[in-house]
Amino acid sequence: RAPMPCPEPALDITAIRFALEELFSRLATRMETATQGARAWRLTAFHADGGSSAVAVRLSRASRDRAHVLRLFEDKLDRIDPGYGIDGFLLEAADCDTVDAKQTTLATDTRAAAANEVLAAELSGLVDRLSNRFGENNITYATPVKSHVPERAWRMINASSAGQAVQQWQEVEAETVFRTTSRPFRLFDAPEAADVTAQVPDGPPLHFRWRRVPRQITR
Repeated sequence: RAPMPCPEPALDITAIRFALEELFSRLATRMETATQGARAWRLTAFHADGGSSAVAVRLSRASRDRAHVLRLFEDKLDRIDPGYGIDGFLLEAADCDTVDAKQTTLATDTRAAAANEVLAAELSGLVDRLSNRFGENNITYATPVKSHVPERAWRMINASSAGQAVQQWQEVEAETVFRTTSRPFRLFDAPEAADVTAQVPDGPPLHFRWRRVPRQITR
């Protein structure tokens, strides 16, 4: 958290915006030293009449990106009514996590990883903007479930976990067993019986008969 007392009462949104930018710079500098980022940011304004008001934004993954966080706040600053003046501000960062520095490189074997990181960042940014405008409960995201049945291979989760979902999709796609070629190539509305022969009970099938046609298992 970072506080800022006002030498003179703040009376307009320009002063509120200046305070937010200054306080964010202070916190971001400390976070960079600690390699930290935050998923929740809250700006509180303390009014001259003794009251207070606050606006908050939430991110799908920890970040200290100045442009992104300030852009999310921009749509909410007008909710703070200066009234008779604001005597001070407080910016708080919560739900912090480690944010490692990313180094770009020309090495060929890291291009795919770099592209995935850019995709994840852009997607998280989009989800943040939508969820902070419409409410995170109104924005959902598909995350994978390890199942060969397509309609059971995913589930919807809250937008606040979108960053984790991107990583899960990348992990699932990296596993050979869950690639498209390993899924059933034909699905039926109702199951159809097949007579299967195995060398031992519950063992791998050797051959089977389906629709009166015998078929040999090769792989």
